[in-house]
Amino acid sequence: AAGDEAVLRFLVEALHITSVGPIKIDEGALNARCVAPQDNCPGNEKIIYYYNTTSGCQQMHRGNCGDNENYQTLQECEHHCLPAPGKQVRLA
Repeated sequence: AAGDEAVLRFLVEALHITSVGPIKIDEGALNARCVAPQDNCPGNEKIIYYYNTTSGCQQMHRGNCGDNENYQTLQECEHHCLPAPGKQVRLA
């Protein structure tokens, strides 16, 4: 019936409007490496970057203790982990 078609059209349009707007993603960091623990190697031999779940990628000074799961550059960290949870926007 014509009434059923109008209702269906309204529902499809309402669904489209609500599903294409920007939404926040609050499920945490973008990949497992982003939630690796902050390196615990005191010193000033290197500058590395780690992902802070509150504010995003952060710089830290590090000793010469070998490799770790943190990032060597800010760009590398931001490529994998930016933006911080709650600040990510994507289209549905």
